[in-house]
Amino acid sequence: MSEHNILTHFHKYISSRDRIAWTQTAVSLAMTIGLLITYPLWLSRRLYPLVPIVPNWPVVVAPWDLIIFLALIGCLSATAVVPRPRKFLAATIILLAILGLADQTRWQPWVFQYTAMLITLALLGYNKQNYKKQQALNACRFIVASIYIFSGLQKLNISFIKDVLPYFAGINSVPLLVGLAVAGIELFIGLGLITKRFRHPAIILAVLMHTAILYRLVLIEPYNVAVWPWNIAMMSFVLILFWNTYNKPRAIISPHKSTWKVIVLIMFGLLPIGSWFGVWDMYLSGALYSGNKVKAEIIIDGPLQEILPIDYSPYTQPTGLNTYVLPISSWSYQELQVPTYPEERVFRNIGNSVCSASLDPDRLTLVLRGKPTIFRGERIITTFSCSTV
Repeated sequence: MSEHNILTHFHKYISSRDRIAWTQTAVSLAMTIGLLITYPLWLSRRLYPLVPIVPNWPVVVAPWDLIIFLALIGCLSATAVVPRPRKFLAATIILLAILGLADQTRWQPWVFQYTAMLITLALLGYNKQNYKKQQALNACRFIVASIYIFSGLQKLNISFIKDVLPYFAGINSVPLLVGLAVAGIELFIGLGLITKRFRHPAIILAVLMHTAILYRLVLIEPYNVAVWPWNIAMMSFVLILFWNTYNKPRAIISPHKSTWKVIVLIMFGLLPIGSWFGVWDMYLSGALYSGNKVKAEIIIDGPLQEILPIDYSPYTQPTGLNTYVLPISSWSYQELQVPTYPEERVFRNIGNSVCSASLDPDRLTLVLRGKPTIFRGERIITTFSCSTV
């Protein structure tokens, strides 16, 4: 059976069901699996610091953190199977807000996307009026398409082409035009999904792209397990939301007198532009394996056991005689199963927490490597002592 016939058969299989129900199931299952993979991220008892949205935000202490987490898993599981899960969706959104406000590292791109789609379904997806359901589907379509668009745009920089793409491909370097083409393909997928003429080619490209990504992340060198279900979810979203649909671009990108749709258009269509000007976060702007985010590490100048508690040892790397480095993103991957949230305020907050735990904070230095320039890949390096962080 050809790829086109397979997809047509798939469409016929879901066409007798409500796309809302399939979207609801796909989002809920994907988020449940992602949360279970990253469960240390959602608990408060850990070494990696919590970075609340505002200073002195109350911490959800044990065992309440585990109780909330298990309740969240239960609500999501129910949402996946209950026909009209508004109550479970409301509970899910409240629990996510409680946990998300307590730690910005939990604002992973997939969490942000899933949460926005769940809110969309809760507000619009179960209304008796069919046009409300269409608004819900179109809002979800815009969310998915915008992620591809901004992910492609974020990759239009020399650091992605010189550093990220060769590493991902397992080769030493790639030609400039190849790097631009990779970013362009992702941009085309997003724009193509919105159009009628290029929608089906964009869907096929999206499925092929995510298959290639999963092949690299799962089979070649297992890495970043948290995004494995996200890639599968994105394939399901493009099929459920876009295959054999004939919505005009205007239907997808216009508000249609829906306040929530206006919020979606702003959050996913306008605010990400602010990431290029430092006024909106990179992880909320499609910066996925883009090579253009801030990096940070903590330099430890002296015998490790004299400066930091022994709990930090598994996350440090020796750089010389009695000198060590604590790469913050590697630490996050090792302990929480997710990359760190790549914003200067978060890194400084983490640096401050490590300084507070230090036995000799004068021998710690936080090093921030700013976002690379687009054409040359140069980063501004800033250092902070524990007294200035």
